[in-house]
Amino acid sequence: MLYYTTQRSETELCIAFLGRLCGGSSCVTISNECLQSKCISSSSSPVPSQQHIAHLILDQKSVSQALQTFKWASKLPNFTHSQSTYRALIHKLCTFRRFDIVKELLQEMPNAIGSPPDEDIFITIVRGLGRARMVKRVIKVVDLVTQFGKKPSLRIFNSVLDVLVKEDIDLAREFYRKKMMGSGVEGDEYTFGILMKGLCLTNRIGMGKLGEQGA
Repeated sequence: MLYYTTQRSETELCIAFLGRLCGGSSCVTISNECLQSKCISSSSSPVPSQQHIAHLILDQKSVSQALQTFKWASKLPNFTHSQSTYRALIHKLCTFRRFDIVKELLQEMPNAIGSPPDEDIFITIVRGLGRARMVKRVIKVVDLVTQFGKKPSLRIFNSVLDVLVKEDIDLAREFYRKKMMGSGVEGDEYTFGILMKGLCLTNRIGMGKLGEQGA
């Protein structure tokens, strides 16, 4: 994985972590030596939960800090990363449009944690690409899911559709017909609500019998 050279010290990360545990860094006053002992060296110290680490990653203000926090957590005794910590890092990377690093993370996950990216991670990527207005790459997320031997879920299809209707209703309708229906995925009320929203936004509500007309 690519890690940046701008790093926060382990002490700073320990302070941030302990502050997160007790609701604010001001409640912890510990010497550097003691702090590193508690966070890194002591086998008797409590193992942080994936939720705590995920929140700590989301608290970081830059790509380099988020990556360094993730790497730091990897070294904690008895701690292992999970879908939730990877999802937090991927969300942060999407915020800064570092989709190149996201791709690296996806590829390493099966070996690192023993399972491929889950549905929520792919939806996080869809929304990140949508915020970046990278519409063509949003559509390709469906193909990305299949590369991990999984079938895109209705939630993933709906997330892609929700991005597309805000950019191009015709592209959204084409995606619905060719990708969703072509894959044998049946839409639900939420699917048709998304399409109706797009038609309303473009004053094409007369084309609203989407289910019967194949959108």
